Amino acid sequence: MYHLLTYQDRLEIQRLLPCTNPDKLAKIIGVDRATIYREIKRGRTDRGYNAMLAQKVVDRSMKNKGRHPAGKEENESEQKN
Repeated sequence: MYHLLTYQDRLEIQRLLPCTNPDKLAKIIGVDRATIYREIKRGRTDRGYNAMLAQKVVDRSMKNKGRHPAGKEENESEQKN
């Protein structure tokens, strides 16, 4: 089943990651291990995983979801003529 991570889930990852391997984290949170690995990549900094950074990346992505690149609609109408 598909499960979006919440900010609380991300904080839990940030808290547990230094002492828990990602496979065990996945079981604790109740998601697939691939979700944890993607999440770690999303929130990676030079100091480790950052839950707030990861949440900002997700929020930005969700805000832009479904939008077309600027000017794409204009180009399509020109091609039809």
